[in-house]
Amino acid sequence: MLTKTIPWRFLCTVLSALPLAATAQASEQNAGGQQICTAKTLDAVGHFLKTEPFSMGGVVVAAACKSFPSDRSLTLVSAAYDGNIQDGKALVIALVDEPRGQVVSSYRGAIEEHAAMRIVASSLRLDTPPYVLAPGVRAFGLDLTSKELFHPCIEGGWGTIRTLYVREGAQIRPVLVDLIKSEWDAVQGTANCPTSPEPPIIESFKLTLSMSRQSSHGYRDIVVTASSSRDDGLASTRKPFRHTLHYDGRMYDQEGMRKAFSQWRAGKLTISERP
Repeated sequence: MLTKTIPWRFLCTVLSALPLAATAQASEQNAGGQQICTAKTLDAVGHFLKTEPFSMGGVVVAAACKSFPSDRSLTLVSAAYDGNIQDGKALVIALVDEPRGQVVSSYRGAIEEHAAMRIVASSLRLDTPPYVLAPGVRAFGLDLTSKELFHPCIEGGWGTIRTLYVREGAQIRPVLVDLIKSEWDAVQGTANCPTSPEPPIIESFKLTLSMSRQSSHGYRDIVVTASSSRDDGLASTRKPFRHTLHYDGRMYDQEGMRKAFSQWRAGKLTISERP
C-alpha cells in the first residue's frame, strides 16, 4: 500500500490532497464503532517482528483488528508503526492464531507520508465483505485515511484508499492496490478560501466494488461503479460510471479504469465498460 507509487499522481484534476470525506469514512467501523486490537494480539505481532514492546501510544501509530471471516480463532491485524522508514510508516498485516498467540501469515510494506498525508490512530480500517475471488479464495480490504490537514483555496481531493489482499499460506499478498473510493471537486469557487468571489459548490464521487460472474486468469473480475452528487441540492447530470477490472495473474490492473474514470469526471465520457 503506497509502497512504491503514489496514487494521486494520475489524478490530474485534483489540485490538493485534502481528504474531505475522510472523517465520514473513518467512522465506518465494526461493532462498537472501533476495530480495537488487544494488547495480547499486538504483543504477538511485535514478537513476530522482533519489535517489542509493540503497542498503541508507543511504536504503533495506527492499528485495526478483526476476526478472520473463515476462521474465528484467527485475528486479522493491520498496524502502521515507526519502523525507521524515511517519510513514512512501516505497515504490517498479519493473521494471529489467538489460542497459540502466534502469527501464521503476514505481509510487510510501507505507507508513504508527505505534507498532505499523515497517519493517525484512526487511519486504518479492515473490510471483510465476501470478496470471493475463486473457490477457497476470499480477499479482504484495508482502508487507509489520512489526517485532514487544512489547505486554503483548493479545488479537489480524495478520501479513503482501499487495497485488497489474499492469504496464500504463510504469506498475505496485495491483488488490488490503492483504489480511491471517494473524491471531490469544487465545481464553483474554491474550498476553504475566504477570498473566493463566490461560495464553493462541491461535487463528490463515490466508488463501490462488486464481484462479476466472469473470471480472468482464475480470479473473478471486479466491477467498479461510481456515482456523483452535489452539495447545492441540484441533481447530478452524470450517468453512473461502470468499469470491469481483470486479474492478470498477479494483480488487478487499474490503468484503463483510471483513464476512463478521469474522462468521465471531465465530462468526456458518460459511461465506460472495458470488454
